[in-house]
Amino acid sequence: MTFAAEVLRVEPVRSGTRPARETMGLVHGSDERLDRLLTHGLDEAARRMERGGLPVPPRQGKLLRPLFSVAMIPPGHRDRLHDRFWSGALAIQMVHEASLLHDDVIDAASQRRGRPTLVAEEGVAQAVVLGDRYLTGAYRAAASTGSFEFLSRFTEAVERTVVGEMAQGRSAGRRLTDVEYDEIIEGKSGELFGIAAALGSTVLGLGATEERLALGRAFGNLYQRIDDLVDYCHLVEIGKPALQDYRNRKWSWVLGLASVDGFERSDDEIAAAIFGPEGPAPSPARRALEMLQERKREILRRATGLDADPAALDRLLSSCTSVARRHVTEQERRMGLPGTRRPPQDAAMRDARRSEEAVIRRRAEALGGPSRWRVYFEDHARTFSLAARLFPPREAALVTGLYAYCRFTDDLVDDPADDPSAEALARRLDVWRELSLAAFDGTETGIPLLDTVLVQAAEKGVDRAYPEALLEGVGMDLAPRRYRSWE
Repeated sequence: MTFAAEVLRVEPVRSGTRPARETMGLVHGSDERLDRLLTHGLDEAARRMERGGLPVPPRQGKLLRPLFSVAMIPPGHRDRLHDRFWSGALAIQMVHEASLLHDDVIDAASQRRGRPTLVAEEGVAQAVVLGDRYLTGAYRAAASTGSFEFLSRFTEAVERTVVGEMAQGRSAGRRLTDVEYDEIIEGKSGELFGIAAALGSTVLGLGATEERLALGRAFGNLYQRIDDLVDYCHLVEIGKPALQDYRNRKWSWVLGLASVDGFERSDDEIAAAIFGPEGPAPSPARRALEMLQERKREILRRATGLDADPAALDRLLSSCTSVARRHVTEQERRMGLPGTRRPPQDAAMRDARRSEEAVIRRRAEALGGPSRWRVYFEDHARTFSLAARLFPPREAALVTGLYAYCRFTDDLVDDPADDPSAEALARRLDVWRELSLAAFDGTETGIPLLDTVLVQAAEKGVDRAYPEALLEGVGMDLAPRRYRSWE
């Protein structure tokens, strides 16, 4: 799939109280209609619960489990998402919120979602009692679905979640086998995703309940692995104290990849083991990202046989894995690892690169901001720009910005205007690559084209491989490959 298709396929987050680009944990990806549907459904369910005198957690955070439950519903069935469905979705979210409160007590956590925890502000007793109230209220919300099958499976999922947490606590301080680790995380994280996946089958009668439960557990496994990897990005703001699990002597798959056995290393030492390879092989963190991508693809393959929304699932999975990649990249950059910063250069080389960057910035300034990109589009691609008018306004704006970036990139090599040497062109494209990928990874460049288009792409879960492939392809024009014959 092309870079353009990826940008259009993955929709932005538009949450009422959260910024589109979260710095904390994982970000969910959804389109506007799905987001509105989710917000309205949960709000209505919460109001019904509150009228019954029960406290309901505020609709904050990623709402990933309710979102996953909706993504498991085919678009043609979304008009069937009645009150009973949303009661089930709220019940799942309430259990999750209760578990966070209890986790903060166990871990003595001071921060959650970028804010002080209830434990830090009001003490252990308040956090425990409120968590208990959310948990008991969740059972009432689950009963409101009117589905005994859902209530029964929900009760079992909550029980297994608690068992998973207990198993992790008992395992503190020792290395786990892969089987032990999977059993723990599929309990503590996978069970709620499993029941979220099965909500449509147990309440709406969509069928394939066991397959949905298994798929949800696999999603939970992936999500926990991402969370465990991000926890080691101790130089990046993730909305909660980094290395928390390591300090609490909790084993994770990341330690296994890094061949780390104990829990006595300093922050810098453990980061060096995970992010800083000693040889040419990829670091444990980079191998972890590759493995996450493979798990994502496997989940999507398994979902093809179920009656779900494959596009929404793809967006959701891509969003989760892209945040892991961004955090790892930023951690590497802040550690100053090879490949994340320019190699040492002599004065002449630095002057040459500064000169090429000045050329790029002048051309980018002449191109201007989003209001000018439509003219640029129409001047260079009349037929394509005419066809793009058939898109809704938001998608049309994405197409326009994406075209402007791709065309600008291509023109740096094909239409340089200042007649540079081949060496200068290669250097110019190299500088543009650095600026582009810096913007994609969250660094403001001061170039509107990059700070808008590539930031949008990153926010919506587009894989970094797509802009990298575009830049590599443009670079091929600098030294065309010759062939002796067609064969």
